[in-house]
Amino acid sequence: MKDEYLIRMIAETCKTLSEIHWPTECRYLPGSYNALLQAARTNHPDDPFLKALPAAKDEGSRSKTTPIPPGPFPPPAAKDEGEAVTTAEMNILFAQLRIALEALQDSNTALVATTHG
Repeated sequence: MKDEYLIRMIAETCKTLSEIHWPTECRYLPGSYNALLQAARTNHPDDPFLKALPAAKDEGSRSKTTPIPPGPFPPPAAKDEGEAVTTAEMNILFAQLRIALEALQDSNTALVATTHG
């Protein structure tokens, strides 16, 4: 999936999450975040920042998918057993991923401009 579509999905998710002003569990969002993270890593396999981003602990997903390898840090939802990731934590993860992808797009644009300029 192209980065521009990943960024669009992330932006829409962040917009919705930012409108929630109370602590809420997000049991179904980690699966979406993990899929977006995996797509970003596929598009940019050598990017150290994307490699370092943690996968979110997915306790609410009903689908049986192969989990993506976590980054070098523990998942943010790995607290007490059964405790889901919160809206604030998911908003932070989605925002970090969006900014990383935007930076990679800027880098790619600059590289193309210098190569063909």
